[in-house]
Amino acid sequence: MTEKLTEAQLKTSVDQYLQYGMNMGLWYSDRLNSGNFFVPAGENYKGRLIRGCRRGTADYMVLQRRTDGTVTYCQVIFLELKGNKTRISPEQRVFADMVIALGAEHYFIRSLETLEKILPVEAA
Repeated sequence: MTEKLTEAQLKTSVDQYLQYGMNMGLWYSDRLNSGNFFVPAGENYKGRLIRGCRRGTADYMVLQRRTDGTVTYCQVIFLELKGNKTRISPEQRVFADMVIALGAEHYFIRSLETLEKILPVEAA
């Protein structure tokens, strides 16, 4: 039975799992942050606003080497984490549809078990 995690708990588990796969050389992953972020002032500057990814952008991007017969290629995979009660926003649906149309994969992840099926570590 799938354990019901909050989105914060799921994020921690996914972070660890993706790092483990990276350490094994199975994929490259990175966290994508949406929204704007303020970098506070330091001694030599007043601070600045940094723009993150657009609204709806997935939480993670994973690059994975795959082989299709004789052709080896890089598959781009986007992961959007969702807690059990969290709804998918219209912007997230638009992003998912767009990247799928461009040839990437996109998954809404509500459990670590789902991620383990999509990106198994035994595939090495």
